[in-house]
Amino acid sequence: MNRDDIPGMVAEAALVASLLLDETAAQRLLDTGFDERMLVDPLHRAVYRHAVALQASGKESDVVAVWLSMREAGIEADMAALHALASQVASARAIRQHAETVIRAWRKREVIRVATEAHNIAMDGDTSAADAVDQIQSLFAGLQLAATDRQPRKLADVARDRLDRLQAAAEGRMEKPGWAIGIPHLDRLLGGFRPGHVYVLAARPSVGKSSFAEHIALRLALGGHPALFLSQEMPSEEVADRAMASIGRVDYKALQDANESGIDWSALATSVDGISAAPFWVDDEPALTLAKIRRKALGRKGLQVLVLDYLQLCSVPNKGNRTDEIGEISRGLKGLAKELGIAVIALSQLNRDVEKRTGGRPTLSDLRSSGDIEQDADCVMFLWRENNPAEDEPQLIGCGIEKNRQGMRGVLALQFDGKYQFWGESTESLAMPSKRQEPFYSRGLN
Repeated sequence: MNRDDIPGMVAEAALVASLLLDETAAQRLLDTGFDERMLVDPLHRAVYRHAVALQASGKESDVVAVWLSMREAGIEADMAALHALASQVASARAIRQHAETVIRAWRKREVIRVATEAHNIAMDGDTSAADAVDQIQSLFAGLQLAATDRQPRKLADVARDRLDRLQAAAEGRMEKPGWAIGIPHLDRLLGGFRPGHVYVLAARPSVGKSSFAEHIALRLALGGHPALFLSQEMPSEEVADRAMASIGRVDYKALQDANESGIDWSALATSVDGISAAPFWVDDEPALTLAKIRRKALGRKGLQVLVLDYLQLCSVPNKGNRTDEIGEISRGLKGLAKELGIAVIALSQLNRDVEKRTGGRPTLSDLRSSGDIEQDADCVMFLWRENNPAEDEPQLIGCGIEKNRQGMRGVLALQFDGKYQFWGESTESLAMPSKRQEPFYSRGLN
């Protein structure tokens, strides 16, 4: 194929020629998303690299200057070829349009390249169908990221956009950034759950983290925020029983035991109607890999909330160190939250050290398996049991927010009614110094 027939080649030559004609042309490319890898011709790439470097240092970038710069770098270039390149355009005024054309052509070539690789993977007889799907999914995920690379923005522009959004939210013309769940103190501390953020909810076994995470996801779904609950520990039927008990105030134990006499059938029917109106999905596949988590999230169009129950049950192929495995999952969840613009709630186990501590209140150092969990999370919440009531009595559960990039740190008392799997705010005091019950700002400290 003639090189000029390659899509974008004419615009590519015009773009590079513009750099040879105007020493300020590179500045007009900064917010277009264009970079050197999008150029096909090796000569074009070399000229672009040296012209941009000269302009960045405040020097001329005409044909002679670029030729000398390339020569000093050991790159042989024909002066006549550079003059011919510079003659492609009369001025640099249309350089942004040329860049947009080159970017579109590059993206199309990338689609073709990835599709070809995907075909080769699918035809490989030594690769299982499941592995092929994971590899192909990763290929196209990388393509999506590459096609949406963002360039730095001027802070003043970001601030103006932010002001417009704040005014719109204040005037009721736009939804506020945080999604409330109806527990007032927690909503104030968190500022609501936000898209693009990772919330880690950690506790020792049997404290109630799965139930609380489901309560959060269900309330968000009922508020119009589609949620996916990845339950690696509980079967989907148990997730459904908890939801029906919570919404309809139906005896949870009666549901589990299928005790016909203990079930309020009218309330159960009402709860099923309520659940039917909620965009809430549950998936109970065990030992999820990061690729499977990503595939399940992408499969739910419009998803806004993802719950992973829980981190330590995930699987990472070809890894030997458990700490590294959990760190990889943690980083992947953060990337997924930002890429898809969803709120991710990741449950985590705590190590046994917390049980040796007086009062049993967890700290960040108690996160099990990896310090990466703390690092990647935007918010870390802990739950701990404050009392041991009778079986049918509500429990007092402490909730501590130890890290919060977008809000306040602090503690609050929760009440968990196990009979109905319902969570709410408690008016009881926690067994700790009163001064620690007051929230304090942590913005800028994380």
